[in-house]
Amino acid sequence: MVSNIGKRKLSVKTKLGYGVADVGVQILLTGTGLYLLNFLTDVALLGAALAGTALFISKVWDAVSDPLMGIISDRTKSRWGRRLPYLLFGAFPFGFSFFLVFTNPHITNQTLLFLYAIVTYIFLCTVYTVVTIPYLSILPELTKDFNEKTSIVGYKSIFTILGALIAGGALMPVVAIFKDKSTGYMVMGAIFGVLAALVTLVPFFTLKKLPVFETETEHFSIKDTLKLCFKNKPFLNILTSYLLVMFAVSIIMSMLIYYIIYWLEMPATYMTPVFLILMITAAIFLPLWVKIGEKIGKKAAYILGMSFLIVGMIITFFVPQGKIYWLYAAVFIIGIGFSTNYVFPHTILPDTIEYDELLTGKRREGIYYGMFQFIQKFGFALGVFVSGWGIKIAGYIPNVPQSPKTLFGIKLLFGPISASIVLAGLIVLLFYPITAEKYEEILSGVEKRKKSNNTTS
Repeated sequence: MVSNIGKRKLSVKTKLGYGVADVGVQILLTGTGLYLLNFLTDVALLGAALAGTALFISKVWDAVSDPLMGIISDRTKSRWGRRLPYLLFGAFPFGFSFFLVFTNPHITNQTLLFLYAIVTYIFLCTVYTVVTIPYLSILPELTKDFNEKTSIVGYKSIFTILGALIAGGALMPVVAIFKDKSTGYMVMGAIFGVLAALVTLVPFFTLKKLPVFETETEHFSIKDTLKLCFKNKPFLNILTSYLLVMFAVSIIMSMLIYYIIYWLEMPATYMTPVFLILMITAAIFLPLWVKIGEKIGKKAAYILGMSFLIVGMIITFFVPQGKIYWLYAAVFIIGIGFSTNYVFPHTILPDTIEYDELLTGKRREGIYYGMFQFIQKFGFALGVFVSGWGIKIAGYIPNVPQSPKTLFGIKLLFGPISASIVLAGLIVLLFYPITAEKYEEILSGVEKRKKSNNTTS
C-alpha cells in the first residue's frame, strides 16, 4: 500500500489495461439495453408490459446489492488489494449471465415466463454488480490529478465505445445467421458472453502489481451509507442528473429496434449501420470533447455535448416513414454529443469522492461507485419499464404491422419524450458546484487535514 500517490502520471499501457474491461461491461449493458426487451416480447413472447415490469423489478435487488457491494469492496483485504479479486473470480459468471438472459426457455405460461425473466435478469444484475463496482472503484485509487483522471477515462472510453459498437453492430448479424431466432440469440449470448469474461480478466493482470492509494475505510451500515451519500451535495447533483440522462438513454436504446422495424419498415439488421454511425461518430469526437473539457470545464462540456443529443432526438420524430437515411443523419448529430456521456459523468464523480474525504477524512470509493452504478442501472430499468408499458398502452402487437396510434407512440417515446428527460438532467447539472479551481481547494484541504492528523498523532 502506498500512502500518497499524489498526482502520479500513468503509462499508456496501464490506462489501456485498465480500460479494456469496459468492452465486456458495455456488451452486457448495451446488449441488454438494445435487445432484451425486444427478445422478451418478440422471441420469448412475453407481453410488453410484463417484460418491462420484469426488467424493472430486477432492479429492486440492485437497491441493496449495489451499495452493499461497494461496502464489501471497500472492506476487502487481499494480496491483490481491495478491488481486483472480484474481477478475477467474477469474470466467467459475468459472461455466463449474458448467455442465460438470451436463452429462450420456450415457456408458454405468461406467469412462469415472467418469473423466469425476473430470475435470470437478477442473476445478470448481481454478477454485473460484483464485477463493475470494484472495477470502477479502482479509478480514484490510480491518481488524484484532476486532468489525469480525465485522460484515464478518455482511454477507457475508447473501449466503452468499442464495446458498444460490438453490442450494437455485431450481435444482431450473429442472430440473423440462424433462421430460428431463439437459436440465434442463444449462440450470440454464448459468443459475446465468453468475450466479456475474457476482457474482464485483463485489468487484474495489468494492475495487480501497481501500487494504489488506499486508506482505512470506516464501517457503515447500508442505511448510514445512504445518509452519507445524500449529505454530499455535489454527488447528489451529479447523481440526479445522471439518473435522468440514463433514463432517457434507456428509452432510446429500448425503442430503437421497434423504431427501425415498425416505423422505418426495415429489418432488425439495420441496427448495425445505425449503431456504427452512432459509435464511430462518438469515437471520433471523443478526443475533441476531452480537450474541450480541459478548456471550459467538465460540466460546461457535458452540457454542450448532450445538447447535440437533444437536437438529434427531436429530429427523429420528423423522419419520414421508411426513410432510413434521415435517421442516419439524426444519429450522426446524436453521436457528436453522446460521446460526452462516456467521459464527463465518470470524471465528475471522482471529484465528489475527494469532496467527501475533505468533509469526513475517509475514502469510500466503493460506496460512491455502488450508488452510481445503481443509479445507472435503475435509470436503464426505468427506461425499459416506461418503454414496455408505453408500447403496451399504444396497442403494440409483436411481429405484425402496427396501427398509426402505436407508431405514433413509438416515435414519441424514441424522440421528444427522451429529449425532454435529457434536458431535465442538464438543468439539474447547471447547479453542480465543483470547478477545477474548487477541486484544487478540496485537495489542499485534504492535505491540511492529513498534516494536522499526523501532527496530533
